[in-house]
Amino acid sequence: MNVEVTVSPQFDLCFALADLASPNPHFAGWPGVDEALIADARSFGWVFWLGLPDLVELDRPARTSAEFIGAIAAIAPKDIVPRLHKALVQQPTGRFASAQSRQWLHFIGFDSGAPDPSWAARWEEPMDPPLAVLKAFRPHFDRVWKALSPELKASAAHASEVARDCQLAPLASKLDLGVEFDERGEIMRTPRGYKLPLADVGSIFILPSVFNSRRFKTVTEYSPTRSLYIPYLLEDVELPDGLRRTADFGIDIDPWLVCRALGNDTRAAILQLIADRPRAAFEIQQELELSKANVSHHIFQLREAGLITERRMGRTVELGIHLQSLRGLSRALTRELGRRRSA
Repeated sequence: MNVEVTVSPQFDLCFALADLASPNPHFAGWPGVDEALIADARSFGWVFWLGLPDLVELDRPARTSAEFIGAIAAIAPKDIVPRLHKALVQQPTGRFASAQSRQWLHFIGFDSGAPDPSWAARWEEPMDPPLAVLKAFRPHFDRVWKALSPELKASAAHASEVARDCQLAPLASKLDLGVEFDERGEIMRTPRGYKLPLADVGSIFILPSVFNSRRFKTVTEYSPTRSLYIPYLLEDVELPDGLRRTADFGIDIDPWLVCRALGNDTRAAILQLIADRPRAAFEIQQELELSKANVSHHIFQLREAGLITERRMGRTVELGIHLQSLRGLSRALTRELGRRRSA
């Protein structure tokens, strides 16, 4: 299996557009972007933009936004909706679409319910409507991407060094990739329960990202051996040209992920321990009489749900409870349930 770190705008271009179209944006102040462009992006639904990187048949991530847009333009009209459906439902069978994906599929008529009539005429020409949005947004994005380029390249160089020295499991931890590798079981897991057999993966591309604040990953399906793309988030990069993170960024928790984490007895016991006082992983292992691998798995789930803090103390890392996430749980649940009711 090939593991490569590379810088590509392919995913961040789409993550940024999805964020623009989102009802709860994580970024604001895009230089030169007007309300008309935002309205055009929202007309597709924000989840639509998340599926675009999966549609193109490229051996590796696009080097420029122009290369990616060109690959989108080359897709035959008859292939667009089937590929979008495959991307958003995340085949193979057995992985269920997220609530947001289901909402979008309902919008275009793939789930139960009548499709929005405006979608019927959108695919008469090869991706013309979304391409118009991509091309209008591209100059604004490229301006920001160029300013961010030095830090992206520096992060990629560091990540490449880590990748050379590490197996997959410690690599995921050190780079905070948001996935869990079980190399003995030859499985990759995500916090939401998706499992990918590593034997099916030919290449893993790790990409520094500024706009993947929702921690998305993707797997291509267009070759016998899949490629796994993991854009890892650089949370502390200074944004250029007046672009800023919103007040919710960093505490905009996924309430379903938190509920999943809290609903496990072992994770509940870990939270009770570290609520009393911060503890290192080996202390949790000893006090709860768990294996190292078991503790590592549950800490991964708690970390991805945003429920723990980590503070280096000498050669160890102390785990504490992240009260801010718990305080925000009720608000996040209320927002999500309200959104479902109004949809």
